[in-house]
Amino acid sequence: MEMLPTSFISRRKNQKNWRFGFVSMKSWFSQTELLQYFNDFWFDSFNLRANLARFHRQPPSPKVNSQRPRASLSLSVNLDIVEEDKAWLKNSLVGQIANGVNYQCLKRGLIDSGVIFSGFRYMGASQALISFDYLKMALDLDSQAWKTYFEALTK
Repeated sequence: MEMLPTSFISRRKNQKNWRFGFVSMKSWFSQTELLQYFNDFWFDSFNLRANLARFHRQPPSPKVNSQRPRASLSLSVNLDIVEEDKAWLKNSLVGQIANGVNYQCLKRGLIDSGVIFSGFRYMGASQALISFDYLKMALDLDSQAWKTYFEALTK
């Protein structure tokens, strides 16, 4: 007797609302003969359909690579800070933007109030970076604009 692997038999309902599914059988017929017999089999008006090629279950294949992936070694990056970058950072202020300030009018409002700066950039989290040619000029300004637009200014 030859063991037929688990085969699928259509799960469509017949007139008595019976369903058929995966089936394992032992038989002295070959697989092809057994499949032909199954396909010629009728339950009332229901024709049994067995399709080994389409519904044959494959055994799970063993894993090819048993080693777990590992992260690569971390590399350090050396950064050479140019003196110009240091000077730029020293000549900048970070301002915490006050509540209720219109972000679109902030830059224009600083210019209109007499603050002379070389760069202005929004940093997110209600902060702005204001760059000056000379920081002393910005600190000497006792402008009402600083109090209007910013809650705090830090170097």
